[in-house]
Amino acid sequence: MAVGIGTEGVGVFSSLGALVLAVAIAVVIHIAFTYLFVLMRVVAGVSPVALLRGAKDAMLTAFATRSWLVPPPTWMAPRSGRRLP
Repeated sequence: MAVGIGTEGVGVFSSLGALVLAVAIAVVIHIAFTYLFVLMRVVAGVSPVALLRGAKDAMLTAFATRSWLVPPPTWMAPRSGRRLP
């Protein structure tokens, strides 16, 4: 990498940043199309909007706590008919 920066300059990082941005956009499009629209509608028969609304509390808890272990009580509360403390 030092040789590339020495010969090409700092402009190498702009090309790398463009590549990373393109990959991130492609991944978001792939997830949104494949999982939300195709699989949820065709396989499960669930509207993607209803899925996102139903999973909102669990996703917010997972992102806020940076853990996947905390959301299960959030997922189970509406199904059990009781509220969490």
